[in-house]
Formats: sequence, structure tokens, C-alpha cells
Amino acid sequence: MTFNYVKIDNMFYKGFPTYYKKPIYTSMQKATEFNDKYIYYYQSSITEKIKSLGKYKGKGKINTNTPYCDYDYDVYEFDEGPIFCDKKYSDFIYCIEELHTEEEEEIYPVPGLYHKEYPVYYKAE
Repeated sequence: MTFNYVKIDNMFYKGFPTYYKKPIYTSMQKATEFNDKYIYYYQSSITEKIKSLGKYKGKGKINTNTPYCDYDYDVYEFDEGPIFCDKKYSDFIYCIEELHTEEEEEIYPVPGLYHKEYPVYYKAE
């Protein structure tokens, strides 16, 4: 299994930055969190075709711009365009974790310390 070292903000060990070692799932899984560490896909509920959405850019609003129904919708913004945050659309967003590698010989374990159920490491710079 492949692992990824994820930096822990505001946590240091002997003055060095800390990381937790998280397994990377290379198979497509239902998106539960949205950030720039994943490549996202949308699977149509009707045709079951999979469309690449690319990287997550943020959450925003989109306006209908119609004369009698001027309404703002919440959307997730991706490289390839927005997807409505409504559950009937967001339930069909999937992701694959992007691989980021760190030099393992520079990262040392912190004995007995865990973050989000994963072992913690520090990087001596």
C-alpha cells in the first residue's frame, strides 16, 4: 500500500514540522471531503458515464440570471466547471487521491503520538 505524509498545521515536535502518515487509496471512492489533494469525477445518475471534474477550486455561488426566477445556488467549483451542492448532484461526485511523495529517509516517527488515527512523524530540516 502507498502512503502519503500530510502536514499537521500548528503542531511541532522539538521545533520541527509534523506530518501524519495516511494510506493512499488509488481506487475511486465517494467524495466525502473537498480539497486540492484529490482528482474529482462526476458519474451521471442517468447514463452512468464518468466525467472528469479535475481539482477542487472552492465553494461558490451561481446565479440563474432569469427574469422571473433570480436565484443563487451553492456550487462546488472544479477545473472543468461547477457542480451543484444539492445532494441529488453531490452524491455522484467521486475522487481518487493524488500521489504526493516525500523523502522517507528525512522523516522520523514520533513515539506514541497519533493524529486522526494515523502515526505522527516529524521532518528534521
